[in-house]
Amino acid sequence: MNVIPEKKTINTKFGRLEVPKQHILCRTPLGLKMTPYWQEQCVYMGQQGSATLEKLTSQDVSAKQIERICHAYGQLLGTDEIEMVNRNLTGVTDGVVYGMMDGSMVLTREDDWKEMKLARIFSGKELLSKGKKHNFIRKSTYVAHLGGKHPFLDKVEQVIGSTDSMVWVADGAKWIWNWVDDYYPDHHQILDFFHASEKLHAFAREAFKKEDEKQQWVEHQLELLKNNGVEIVMINVELIRCRGSAMLKQAALLTYYQNNTKRIQYGDYLQKGWNRK
Repeated sequence: MNVIPEKKTINTKFGRLEVPKQHILCRTPLGLKMTPYWQEQCVYMGQQGSATLEKLTSQDVSAKQIERICHAYGQLLGTDEIEMVNRNLTGVTDGVVYGMMDGSMVLTREDDWKEMKLARIFSGKELLSKGKKHNFIRKSTYVAHLGGKHPFLDKVEQVIGSTDSMVWVADGAKWIWNWVDDYYPDHHQILDFFHASEKLHAFAREAFKKEDEKQQWVEHQLELLKNNGVEIVMINVELIRCRGSAMLKQAALLTYYQNNTKRIQYGDYLQKGWNRK
């Protein structure tokens, strides 16, 4: 019985080609679906723009794709290859103060829907390990408010006082990050890894029909995120051809990662021992 080999679509100077996964063309740097030669051309032409590249090669590559490829390789200058390091989410540095906050809508009996805000503040000294993948916080301070963001943030400011440096962990809510930028510019900002992963899974569910292919792709992207590879992940997301609802999820994911790029440098955070991502 003849076995049909699995195939993969690769971007080349001749356009998109479908080749067996075992083919040498599938051995692409950075995990991108582009041949090394085509990646080199994109980086070389990055200073000239996509119009020049299209004129010379008759291939359409967006300016944003070229920009991301150049950024991705710029991060690797002086490095021979990507070092994929598996680290456990344990070992928080003593003295680090963490702040986590979020908001949601709560249905009340008297006033219909109202905003509920909650913050959790704790010292890294109170974060204890319970196995390789589980931590627990021994002691923390909660700040809660039923209502708008301004009274809530006033309460948070009273609790943290004049703390020189903190690590804030939250989702992509603009009101949170705008507040940190305006009032605590020296504090560190991290996009919660759960939300970064959740958005990626939501897109993959729409973009992939085969469960095993989807799972393998998602796991690879998450490993890239853990190693400061958000620019590479955005390229991989953008290279997937989508239609309908998958296209909407694709655009939303790219926007989400683009707006939070500086908060998704998880490799740096892991090296510093900031394990509440």
